[in-house]
Amino acid sequence: YGRAGLESTTVSGRDGTFQFSHISVGRKRVTALLNGFATQTLQGVSVLRDGTTPPLMFRMPMGLSISGRVVDGDGNGLAGVQLTPTPKRRGTPQALPGYYQAAVSDETGSFEVSGLAPGAYTVTARLVGYGRDGVRVNARSGDDQLLFEMIRNPTVQGRVIDAETQLPLKEFLLMFGPSPHLLRFISSQARMIRDSDGRFEIVAPDSTGTIYLFAWARNRAWGSSDAISLVPGQTVNDIVIDLTVGAEIRGVVSGPQAQPVSGARVELVPTLPDNGKSGTAFFTALLRRGGRSRGLRTRTDAQGNYRFQNVHAGSFQVYVSASGLTRGELAAPVTLNSQDPVNCEPIQLMIGARLRGDVTDENGKPLEGARIEMRPRGGRAVAPRSAESDSLGRFEFRHVRAGMHELIVIGGGGGSLFPQARSSSMVSRNVLLEDGVDERISLVLKASRGRR
Repeated sequence: YGRAGLESTTVSGRDGTFQFSHISVGRKRVTALLNGFATQTLQGVSVLRDGTTPPLMFRMPMGLSISGRVVDGDGNGLAGVQLTPTPKRRGTPQALPGYYQAAVSDETGSFEVSGLAPGAYTVTARLVGYGRDGVRVNARSGDDQLLFEMIRNPTVQGRVIDAETQLPLKEFLLMFGPSPHLLRFISSQARMIRDSDGRFEIVAPDSTGTIYLFAWARNRAWGSSDAISLVPGQTVNDIVIDLTVGAEIRGVVSGPQAQPVSGARVELVPTLPDNGKSGTAFFTALLRRGGRSRGLRTRTDAQGNYRFQNVHAGSFQVYVSASGLTRGELAAPVTLNSQDPVNCEPIQLMIGARLRGDVTDENGKPLEGARIEMRPRGGRAVAPRSAESDSLGRFEFRHVRAGMHELIVIGGGGGSLFPQARSSSMVSRNVLLEDGVDERISLVLKASRGRR
């Protein structure tokens, strides 16, 4: 096993000898596996530049096993459960986690994990719909009466209907999340459901806690359920999610001379509730920057107009970007409480400023790989922009909105952020930028002083 995982495999001959060919230089882990024998691993095996290694010897005792049964909450056997043994550090010093093959329980719930070296193990049982992290039991090789009890995750049943007609929606998207805010739903668990009565049945991702269901259908806004409390093994019935037509959000995007900007990218992003705490809008911007927002996207037409339809109730921010211009957003989020259309204030994009600079150390040597972050001052909640210095220590930001900005520089030298951060300090500078103006700045990083 090399740095990237399994590098090569081979099979021993009749006399027990084996050989690997075309192995890269470095330190390796070599594992020997054979049914009926205890798996063994040698760590720190050095492959020299000439391709040679010290002689390797595996002494493989007859393998031991751990067996038992997996049952549900009613004592019935569970089939298809994957059982994975992980050796504990004490007792099996030569064995590494992950080198023992998992067993699968049969139709009666019985299982046997074989080929184990003597020692202590943690056996983990996993089955979809029976807990996110599985069930763990401590055991020793040779144990034959291990018992796992796995409780089924709660099941949630309900219907999705039209809020106005109360008729069922026959095709809809359903998903769930730990928060009532759509920004945090778990899209990886989304399911498209088709049912003539609008009915659904899903297995919750966890056995306990609280979840919310979200539903969407064509020409409808998102809808959500009330909080659903989960109890292991139980079924929650009669959940009803009613979907409305939703509201329409409209707006216009203009350029520096108030001319329409066509083809601008417009994104509608739900904002996190403030709850009296600062920084929530900035956190929303960070989520958007990381590609984890649940926003709707469109582009402006030839007159610079954009439109979002079937938008659910809530608070939203509109972000706009266009080639060769600054980014823009609404001065304040727009809040929807009804299905009435909302006309947003115009968003004007400017040419912006250009900021070029260089990063050096105290001796004037250019620092490559320094990370430079730029964020506006004055409380505007915008995700920071970032750049990295090149081999000459240079960096550049284009189409930056006018105003006061803070530059934060971390590390420098060697092309890797984290080693740089250990060898160079962090510096912060404020810079005032004007629209259409080029600015230059020089930044000096001082070597950090280690603690004595």
